[in-house]
Amino acid sequence: MIRKSNRSFSTEAAGRFARLMLRQRRTRERKLGDSLFSDPVWDMMLDLYAASCEGQDVCLSSLCLASSVAPSTAMRKINDLITRGHIRRMPDPVDGRRTNVSLSPRTFRFIDDAIAEVIEEAKVVAGAPPDGDDSYGPAGVS
Repeated sequence: MIRKSNRSFSTEAAGRFARLMLRQRRTRERKLGDSLFSDPVWDMMLDLYAASCEGQDVCLSSLCLASSVAPSTAMRKINDLITRGHIRRMPDPVDGRRTNVSLSPRTFRFIDDAIAEVIEEAKVVAGAPPDGDDSYGPAGVS
């Protein structure tokens, strides 16, 4: 599912960035209250994306925890994501009692592109040139 890219950052770095986004969301919820910012579907998709970048499997129960909502709510969201073709469910090859889940290739590409765009924008804000632009200078000066 992971694709090679000519970006200036690795797949592993993109996965770390997704984990950073999740940590930032948890920090925001702790400081300002989770009822203002609940987005369990995005949390689950980021978790699956990061796990894929890390080469890790995600079991259904772990994905429910990643959602930061009640298990019944998480399962409704997961079933909706499966119905819409965003995630896939498959038996764990080692433990037949568990079910693993992963992003569909199409959804992985969507999140991969979205994260790449955020990383590139952050580089520009920090004064670094966007990928492929050697003429870009600090603070927009060429």
